[in-house]
This record gives sequence, structure tokens and C-alpha cells, in this order.
Amino acid sequence: MTMKKEVDAATGKAAFERVKSSLMSLSPERLMQPNIDLQSAAMAALVLVDRANIPDRRALFSLLPESLFMKNTIEDLETMANAMMHVELESFRERAVSTDAKVDVAVVQQATEVRARMLKTADYNIGHLEMVAREIADIRLGAGYLDLANDCTRLAVLYASHRSELALDKRLYRASDAELAASLANKIRAEYRASATRSGPYAELRPRAFTELTRLYNDVRAAAQFIFRAEPAVLNEFPPLRSAVVMFGPARTSKKAAEAPATDGASQTPIVAASEEPPIPA
Repeated sequence: MTMKKEVDAATGKAAFERVKSSLMSLSPERLMQPNIDLQSAAMAALVLVDRANIPDRRALFSLLPESLFMKNTIEDLETMANAMMHVELESFRERAVSTDAKVDVAVVQQATEVRARMLKTADYNIGHLEMVAREIADIRLGAGYLDLANDCTRLAVLYASHRSELALDKRLYRASDAELAASLANKIRAEYRASATRSGPYAELRPRAFTELTRLYNDVRAAAQFIFRAEPAVLNEFPPLRSAVVMFGPARTSKKAAEAPATDGASQTPIVAASEEPPIPA
């Protein structure tokens, strides 16, 4: 009787280190975007490995020529499943510790100084105008990176609209402030966008691990379909990956729906949501 291998953090990390270089070498055009729960997919793969490793079955797998089925494919699938567990766990941690989008401190400081100077100049010279006073009061309420960018844009427009009045102020007014404010606003938005959409290293590895796990899973399943083609009961133990994931994935039915009794006394069959992603290749 074979001993079960534990699925733990150390196992996952060690497996990941073994496959990291091969994952990174995958060409972008080969990558598949995950459309199923990756932890459930990894567990489904490990179950498939256990089923393939039943001694009399494994003996049959070993009879296949290497030109059709590499002898280490089952072990490679187990390694990739453990590695994907590690990748998914680390990607969860990345998201958990990530902070809000960041903008370069120097840009923020400069934009804040320009905003303050332009507000002071506008308030002093044209703040007596009702519409300008309302605009200035609203701008002062801004907080955060995007508000700062919007404030700079609004002040640039305000300066352009009242250039002749503001230009009379030789002490506070700077003709270059309007263009500078608009430029800084664009920088803030660009840096905010880039920071907010930047993925962590493990998040970027998810499609790579998913691609390789799917390939290896399908290779083992294809071999099983040939070996056990005359044994339907055994073939049922080697289902497509998406079908296998349903067994391990989170329930899709809401608590309220799950608790609702069947009106006719019959058992109810869960219905797969129409919004589910398209099936992965079998």
C-alpha cells in the first residue's frame, strides 16, 4: 500500500522551485487564461494522479512507448499541481498585502504646490466673481491622487479663462502654471493607472501554471482513455478537468436557494449559471 503524500506549504514551494524555470520559458502565445478555480483544479489533478498510481493501473501506463507518453508525465502532473497550489496561495498573499495605487512623491508634491499657488492667485484676483468663488470652494474639497489631478486640470482651465485678469498680478501669477498644472495632472493619472493595474509576480504566473497543469492533466487523461477504453467504470475516474473541478470547487448556489425545499418533494439538481466561463480544452 502506497503512502499518501501531504499537500502542504513546503511541498508546494519545493514543487514550484522545480518547475519555475520551465514556467517562465513558456511563450506568451501558448498561455491559457485561468477560467476555473485553480486550487480546485490542482486538487482534481492530485486525485487523478492517485487514481493513475494504483499499482495495476500504473503498470499499464508504463507499457506505453515514450514516443506517445513520457514516463514521468504522472509525476510531472503531481509536481505541477503542488506548484500551482503554491502559486495560487502566494497570489492571494500578494493581493492581501497590496496597498492602494501609488504615484511618485515628487510629482504629488509639485502638483500640490502648484495647486496651492494657483488657488491663492485665483482667490485673490478673481475670487470676487460668484462662479469662480464656487469653483474654488469645490476644488478645495478635493482629496487623494485623482482629485489632485482633477484640481490641477480645473485650475488650468480657470487660468485660461481669466488669463487677462490674472496676468495683472505681478507677484503671485505665473504664466507657466496653467501648462504645468495640466502636465502634472496627466502624470498623476498615468502613474495611478499603471500602479493600480500592475500585477504581482505570482499573479502573472497563474496563467503559466494553469497552462502546464492543463496540458499534463489532458496527457494523463488521454492515455487513460486509450488504456481503459474497454472499461467504462475506470474511464469515469478520469473526467475532463472542468468536470473534476466541479467536485472540489465552491458551491455556486446561494444559501437561500440551498435551504429552499423542493416544492414537489423531489431532489433538486443544481443548475450551472449561464455566466460561467467557456469550458477549457478537454
